[in-house]
Amino acid sequence: MFRLLALGLVALSFILILADRGIAAGVGRLDHAPETWEELTLPGKKANETRFSDAMIEIQSDRSVSFRYATLNGQQQDARSIAWDWRVDQQGPITEQTRKGGDDRSLALHLWFRDQDNASLFGSIGSLFGYPRVGHLITYVWGAKEAAGTILPNPHYDKGVVIVLKGPDAEPGQWQREKRSIDQDFLASFGIPLPDSGLHHIALSADTDDTGSRSRGSFRSIRLGAEGQATR
Repeated sequence: MFRLLALGLVALSFILILADRGIAAGVGRLDHAPETWEELTLPGKKANETRFSDAMIEIQSDRSVSFRYATLNGQQQDARSIAWDWRVDQQGPITEQTRKGGDDRSLALHLWFRDQDNASLFGSIGSLFGYPRVGHLITYVWGAKEAAGTILPNPHYDKGVVIVLKGPDAEPGQWQREKRSIDQDFLASFGIPLPDSGLHHIALSADTDDTGSRSRGSFRSIRLGAEGQATR
């Protein structure tokens, strides 16, 4: 009896450890290692400076724009929710996110989906630069003139939207936690269910090239979940 009880406690402890790591739900936490986050630069544009540590990923933007993106594995592609912490320490100008050529932002987290067709954010030229193929995309923004909760068309791509999470009243210098349902945001943005092809990349960026300004902000604890609630 004692032996069975001991084995049961060991099994329960193992399950709890897996759940804490997001493994039980087929999800997980993305680490801060630089090899996880490939750099994507744009032709003719100065790139941001990104610093990696165990604690966070810091992006400094100085009249520049670029992305760091992580390619998700099979289990992660099935994620249905996402959570993360972010903080802006030096805020750039607050801009209108639908204004092409003027839509800078202090921080952004992007969800890049792969569609069944060959449409891609970067067009046919993207393959020449080794860019990933991106179908629909959702961009969560810190540093918009529009109010938090606003869903806007992406001015650069007709299969993309911008969701404002931090508007003009956002307080810099403090960590803020976000939790989003990928299913619900996709349906609200595009009017169709999330495709079976799923989520393929998560990208981080800052953008100050249009306004010729500077910003500095950080991300940490980016977590994916499977059942509408991202793991803590």
